[in-house]
Amino acid sequence: MLSTVNKIIYVLFVFYLIINLSFVNLSNAYTLTDIEFINNGNKVIENPIMLLKIPKINLYNYIYDKDSIKNNIDKNIQIMKESNMPNENNGNVVLGGHSGSGPVAYFNGLVYLSIGDKIILEYFDKQYIYVVSNIYNDYKDGRITIRRDINDTTVTLFTCNLLNKNNYLVIIGTLISIA
Repeated sequence: MLSTVNKIIYVLFVFYLIINLSFVNLSNAYTLTDIEFINNGNKVIENPIMLLKIPKINLYNYIYDKDSIKNNIDKNIQIMKESNMPNENNGNVVLGGHSGSGPVAYFNGLVYLSIGDKIILEYFDKQYIYVVSNIYNDYKDGRITIRRDINDTTVTLFTCNLLNKNNYLVIIGTLISIA
């Protein structure tokens, strides 16, 4: 039988684990191989199609196919239906993600990006290397206005602006090389 002090220590320890584990980003825990998960009681295998890497903010996260159940902003970083793929000339890869609190707030660090920072997309064994070329706010009305040069190949990242809840934070990266 546990003493009252031991019970209190145990409850505090469990509370500590719950609080700390809820903020752990497990995006680095997988390799670019099949990932199994349960969907309506059935085991489903989902394959990531690309890896988003932003070294400055230590973000490494898989992106799933547009039709995947994992391609959902409430579960992961989402590639938008209107998005191009990295290998499309003059295309625009459009990725949305949450910021704020909780385990799916993958884009919290976007506020720390500056012009010239690198964004990397690994896609079909190639690295598409972009540099941040534009950062701006867009009024939050359910649509994003993307300000980019249509003659460039770009990536667009967007999230809620934590400093101004009425705006999205939009980051545009311009392709500089493919390795």
